[in-house]
Amino acid sequence: MMNPIDFFKIQRRFILNSTKSFRRVPEKTVMDTESETRAYNLAGSLSMIPVYRVFTKIACYLLPERPHNNLSELLVADFGSGPGNLLIMMARTMGKINKKIRFLGSDLSKPMIDIASENIASANLDTKISVLKADCTKIEFVKRNSADLSTSLWVTHQFRSASHVIDMIRLMNNLTTINGSILLMDFVRPPTEELVKMVVKYTGSGIPENDKNYINSLKASFSFSEWNVILEQARIRDVKVAITSPIPLFIVIYRMGENTCKRIINNSLLPPLPENFTFWNRFNSMITQFLIEMSLRNGGFFLSE
Repeated sequence: MMNPIDFFKIQRRFILNSTKSFRRVPEKTVMDTESETRAYNLAGSLSMIPVYRVFTKIACYLLPERPHNNLSELLVADFGSGPGNLLIMMARTMGKINKKIRFLGSDLSKPMIDIASENIASANLDTKISVLKADCTKIEFVKRNSADLSTSLWVTHQFRSASHVIDMIRLMNNLTTINGSILLMDFVRPPTEELVKMVVKYTGSGIPENDKNYINSLKASFSFSEWNVILEQARIRDVKVAITSPIPLFIVIYRMGENTCKRIINNSLLPPLPENFTFWNRFNSMITQFLIEMSLRNGGFFLSE
């Protein structure tokens, strides 16, 4: 059986150097039933925490020090917020370093918005976080040039085509202030279906239904070469790209605003990992946090060779 560390090295090399991949298999774009959304919320509330932690740490680094135009508070706009769990983690974490931040999330699914509203109210954050139903590829759910930080996690692999990804990236740019920051993160599709299975083997939950959805998400993601084309066509200024996280690999697309605070938060400010995590899930999460920490301290993001 292959050592997971060797597997990580092989996967990283394959993804960065491969010009060919198996054909992308798009997922269902919108979860439009209550049963689907509640199952997703239940499955993701624990299994997604490690990635939420990494994303939140990068978002805190990119958060501007002060609002644009001398406004009273910063605005974080989240594209494709799902059940709101990431918004809750960002609000709790960022609130420990800056009390004057409000968050506005969006999702195309009405049942998902309903669950997000429930989760936000249960977290006693409904005065800080608002969510609304909107297509994050074309609906300007905040005013143009008003968001100090625009974020999106695990959304693009749900789109039917690359053109929708381009539309969302352009919209994120349009709604973000000139000196604001942008952060987008999602899976990179492994070059072979065998690698997809191995990724799930090492980092899956072990729950058949959850792991099936995990496989579908990886197959629906864009390859590294496809991402290069997307970003070339989006034509957004000052956008940088990094590949991070051992298994699976994620693409991190970011724009660092001029007054970014570049604060590296202590991991103690983030919620702990679930107790029922496997050894390799814990190891993978710890390595990812270490790589992010080192890359931020060096003024950039971890980029694989």
